[in-house]
Parts: sequence; C-alpha cells; structure tokens
Amino acid sequence: MLHLSREQALSYLDHCPSWYRPLAEVLIGTGIRIGEAIALEWRDVDWDGAALKVSRAAKNGTVGGTKGDRARVVMLAPYLVELLREHRTEQAAEFGLSKLVFTSPQGCMLNRHNVRGRGHARTVRNADLPPKLRLHDLRHTAATLWLAAGESIYFVQQQLGHADIQTTIDLYGHPDRAAHREAAARAATWWREAASE
Repeated sequence: MLHLSREQALSYLDHCPSWYRPLAEVLIGTGIRIGEAIALEWRDVDWDGAALKVSRAAKNGTVGGTKGDRARVVMLAPYLVELLREHRTEQAAEFGLSKLVFTSPQGCMLNRHNVRGRGHARTVRNADLPPKLRLHDLRHTAATLWLAAGESIYFVQQQLGHADIQTTIDLYGHPDRAAHREAAARAATWWREAASE
C-alpha cells in the first residue's frame, strides 16, 4: 500500500491530463474508489450539503452496488464543490449535460482500465512518482492526508465507508509521531490555560 505525501499529491494533480484532472481531484479529495467515481451521477451531488451520495460502483462494464453494498455519504471540501460546478458547466458546453459526472469524450461511462492507463499511469510518469503507485493508492493518499491534517480516525472511517473502525485503524492507525507530539502540546496548552484562569 502506497500513498502520496502532500507535495507529491499536488505534483500528481499538476501533471494530470486536463480530462483526468477533475476525476483525480475527486479521488484524492474524497477517498472514493475508482469504480464508485465513474458511476457517480449528477443527482448524487448534494450541492447545498457539500456531499456525495455513493451508492453504486462500476464493475466489469456494469453498474452494481458499492463494496459491501453499503451506500454512504461522503463530505466534500468547498474547493471540490466549486470544481464540480465548473466541471458540470464545461461538460454541458462540450458534450451536453450527461447524467454521469465523469464521461468519456463520447459521453459514455469511463472504463477503469482506460483511466488507469491513459490518466493515472501517464500522470505518475510525468510527475516522476513511484511507478508502483496504483490508482487505488489515491484512496490511501486521501486517508493519510486527512490524518496528517489532524482529522479523526472516525472521520476517515466514515469517508471511506469502512463498516468497522478497526479496519480503518489497522490500515491507517500507524502513529504519526510529529502529529501526536503536536496533539499532546495542544491538549496540555488547553487544560493548563484553563487552570490558570
């Protein structure tokens, strides 16, 4: 399991082909799986609530349920809401509005193998990133970046859709000593300041 650092993730995005960049932003920004992303429909976007309803996934050319057949709501950062608005406007102007969020130039559902080869692999090469980085590792990148930013393991579990928090802990609970030192300092500052008031 690989993941990108913050700097590598930004470089990855900077080196994406233009057609792939919105999809890559969503993969890194939400942690959803590629099959879930290419099955997203515009009706799944909650513009006011800044969220995605993830309830289906593309599998072997068909659309079925998500892994474990559990729908979930994934929260969107404000920049992703704006990115999706822009993407929808550009998509409508170029191809007419599709029900799918991400489409091929012909307006069809993307093929994960084409995304992997023509989008992800090309981006990895152009950004001079580890060649073993898989498309699925963007999901691991999302989780790792959230934790490095100080978000809770519970938030990561909910975003990724793990049924059991132990799965999330087992995958991403490795101690980040710098983050833990900072957390200890924040907690001590908070309670020690309260004691002096």
